[in-house]
Amino acid sequence: MKDMGFGGFFMHSRTGLETEYLGQEWFEIVTAAAQEAKKLGMSAWLYDEDRWPSGTAGGEITKTLEFQLKFISMYDADAEPEREVHIAGELGRFAIRLNESGEMLDYYPIREESECKEGYVVKKFLIEHMKSSHFYNGYTYVDTMNRKATEAYLNATHEKYRKKCGDMFGKTILGVFTDEPHRGAILNGFGIMNENKMQMLPYSYELYGRYRKITGEKLSEKLPELFYKRADSEINTTMYYYIETTQQLFLENFAKPYHEWCL
Repeated sequence: MKDMGFGGFFMHSRTGLETEYLGQEWFEIVTAAAQEAKKLGMSAWLYDEDRWPSGTAGGEITKTLEFQLKFISMYDADAEPEREVHIAGELGRFAIRLNESGEMLDYYPIREESECKEGYVVKKFLIEHMKSSHFYNGYTYVDTMNRKATEAYLNATHEKYRKKCGDMFGKTILGVFTDEPHRGAILNGFGIMNENKMQMLPYSYELYGRYRKITGEKLSEKLPELFYKRADSEINTTMYYYIETTQQLFLENFAKPYHEWCL
């Protein structure tokens, strides 16, 4: 690489890795590569994940159920989720009236099917975890809106690098590459294998509280508005503030602590 004119390189775990990720041999190889870079006057850069997206430490973090990526998932009242996914609870049920175009005319919360008026359909809203995948070594992506999950990830990855080769930080090892961390797909199924993926929105334990702090309203009372366009409005303010809420939680609970670790 030096002879070809490269000034540095990234040490990146890829599919097919035989060395245990973040194991003893892994760090021996990383340290040896960084030391060789120093001899050659090159820069070495760390990569913060086993493949991508960043945040799971190769699935180690999401062995903890609390830290797994989870969603608000909408189902017909009598539908059952696939057996392979973890359902953490039910958020509520609503009777919903739609027009011929599928736009929402009206809705109200219910407890029993008998409370549903004629012309309405009943939908239930569940907390559904991402389906496990071999891409995350048998687990899932992480809830990046959960600060405890981020702290566990930084301890499992970045602090290990600091312990093993921190004396080269800022010298030969110039930085850490992070790859596509995100807060979860919104109604498009990106990166998830759940059967109901097109009816799923990211959820985290702080979501309701933060939404109420921003808007003064209870998101728990407005769940249908996250999945349907209202017939009487061109602007979905509920969805707007929902996305704003998830973005704030991602920035505060993943991006900011990551940034602070790097300082």
